[in-house]
Amino acid sequence: MRSVRPLAHRTEEPLELQAKALDQLRYIRRTIEDAGSFTSVPGWGQVVIGLTALLAAWIAARQRTETARLVT
Repeated sequence: MRSVRPLAHRTEEPLELQAKALDQLRYIRRTIEDAGSFTSVPGWGQVVIGLTALLAAWIAARQRTETARLVT
């Protein structure tokens, strides 16, 4: 039987390319961490908006005319 040999030798990536990749990963990680703190506050804002919408819908359902419903 013949032995199997690779067609080409694997060369290691240049250190410069690896350094750039690590910098990009650090940037991505930092961006994701910052995005988590940014979106935590608006989440509660969305809850308040939803509760306001439910209250407005409840008030609008009790109006006698369509114009009054739209104003609500």
